[in-house]
Amino acid sequence: MEISIIVCDDDGIFREEVEKRVYKIMTDMNYSYKIFHCADGAELIECCCKHDVDIILADIDMPAVNGFEAAKELDGIQPDAELIFVTAHSELAYQAYDYKPFWFVDKADINRFDKVFLKLVTKIIRRKHAKHVVIVGEKNDIQLPINNVMYFDSYKNNIVAHMERGEAITFRSTVKKLYEQIRGEYFVMVQRGYIVNCRFIKQFRSKYVDLTNGERLTVTRDTNKLEKARALYGKYMREQYGESI
Repeated sequence: MEISIIVCDDDGIFREEVEKRVYKIMTDMNYSYKIFHCADGAELIECCCKHDVDIILADIDMPAVNGFEAAKELDGIQPDAELIFVTAHSELAYQAYDYKPFWFVDKADINRFDKVFLKLVTKIIRRKHAKHVVIVGEKNDIQLPINNVMYFDSYKNNIVAHMERGEAITFRSTVKKLYEQIRGEYFVMVQRGYIVNCRFIKQFRSKYVDLTNGERLTVTRDTNKLEKARALYGKYMREQYGESI
C-alpha cells in the first residue's frame, strides 16, 4: 500500500519546501508514497480526476481557481481525500473550515506543518489497514470491511449495510444484536432504525444527520438517546482531530 499526496501551490519555492518536509516524514515512517505537483486549483482538480488521492496540501490564494473553489469541486470528485490548507492568509482560517479540512497551517508557522502532517498520515494508514468484522447473522455470518460501511438500516426482518462505494449488503439480524457486535467501532445509533459510521457524518444536528454522500437521516426524538449518540460522535471527533495540534 502507498499514500498518494498532492502538493498544490503557485509558489514553486514554497512548494518544494513542503515536498521536502513530506519526503522526510514519509521516509522516517518507512511508508511508500507518491507525490503530484500542481500550481493552481485548476491543475489540482484535473489531477484529482485522473488519480486516486489520499492527501491534498493546498494553498488558498492561487490564480485561475483558488483553494476554496477547488475544495468545493473536490468534495464530489475525491470525497475521501483529506485536505490541509497551507497558506499565508491566516485571516481565512475561520472561512477555511467551511470546507472541512483536516487542518489549517499558516505559512508563517511552517514548522507546525510537520506535526499536523504526521498526525494525518497516521490516520490514513489506519484507514488503509481497515479491519474486517464478522457479523453473526441469524442464518449465516458475513465478513464486512467495517470502516467502509456508511450506515446500517433495518428493513422488515433484515439489516442493510450501505457501503462507501454505493453497494448494499443485506443479511438477517436485528438492530440490537448488530449494535452489540460493533460497539467500540465508532458507530452511533441515531435512531432505532439507523446505525451510522461516525466517519461518514458531515453534520450532526438535533433532527437529522447529514452524511458525506449527501444522504440525510432523521434522528431519535428521545433526548437521552440523542445526547448519548452525540457524545459518542464528539468523542470520535476528538480522537480523530484532537483538541489541538
